[in-house]
Amino acid sequence: MFQIGIQGNADEYRRELDALGRQVLPKALATTITRAAWEVRDKLVAYTKSGLIDKPRTFTTAKTAWKVIPANASDGDNMKAEIKAQDTQAQYLWWIIMGGNRSAGDAGTGRHDILFWSARKTAQGGAYNKKFVEKTVEANKTEKRDRRAWRASAGAARAAHGNTVGPIARDLRWIGRPGYKPGIFFGRVGNIEGYYQRPERLTSAERFARFGRHVQNHERDVASANRILGRGGDLSAAKRRIRDAYAMSQRGEVPRLKNMPWTKPGSKVKLLLAFKLHTHHDAFFDYDGVMLAAYNTHVNATTLAASIQYHKTRLPRP
Repeated sequence: MFQIGIQGNADEYRRELDALGRQVLPKALATTITRAAWEVRDKLVAYTKSGLIDKPRTFTTAKTAWKVIPANASDGDNMKAEIKAQDTQAQYLWWIIMGGNRSAGDAGTGRHDILFWSARKTAQGGAYNKKFVEKTVEANKTEKRDRRAWRASAGAARAAHGNTVGPIARDLRWIGRPGYKPGIFFGRVGNIEGYYQRPERLTSAERFARFGRHVQNHERDVASANRILGRGGDLSAAKRRIRDAYAMSQRGEVPRLKNMPWTKPGSKVKLLLAFKLHTHHDAFFDYDGVMLAAYNTHVNATTLAASIQYHKTRLPRP
């Protein structure tokens, strides 16, 4: 809580309190307080543009973001002027003035979660780049729709061939479809929930070139080891890769192409949009300090005396 009053030398305005002065005093007070409120508004606007807020939008820096309710001379001891943010802007400014935890459904959030990070930010550095968000969400919907259609067509093709497992089954896998490109999925990776781009995949030819020969070489080396042992020889004189391949086969570790990864080496999922249920905000907007400093500058004995003098001149001449 804080109190405000008239600062300065009271004699400045008391000298004006003759009969006419006392008559116009309520109006003079109302004028002084109202003018101060407008000055407070201007100081708050300047404060939001001072660099305190990182890349603020005009939405919160325009003069129209604040409204002033003038003082009413007829209110007597309850006389006051009000300066406050417009209703919509107040919902956003609250978090930097008061601080606290913002939850899904609050101003600037979604209905179910809060978008707090984006791979493509707005010009102000915010996470909600509307075009990027819409493009990402639509790409995810398209992939899910295409996957359903592909599963249906693949199931129908397999049924037509008696559900046999063979080349046709492999050719109908989603990953092997023509024109494959990394898709987008929504899920949790680690502790972060959001939209992710899938890693790049190897084509069948690339996968075979990278791992198929490895499988063939392993089988060839195991065969070489068996021939040496079949002749009563000792593997200690064989090449190391032959010894290693034979040892793997004895442990049941047989490399198979079907067990080899489809992901391109070095390619990983890429976070596009990240969401939370709650975010914490620290208060850093000194609303009370700016308001009091501006008020005390413009509501004092000198300004009140000037206001009384002004309203005296506005009285009808006898």
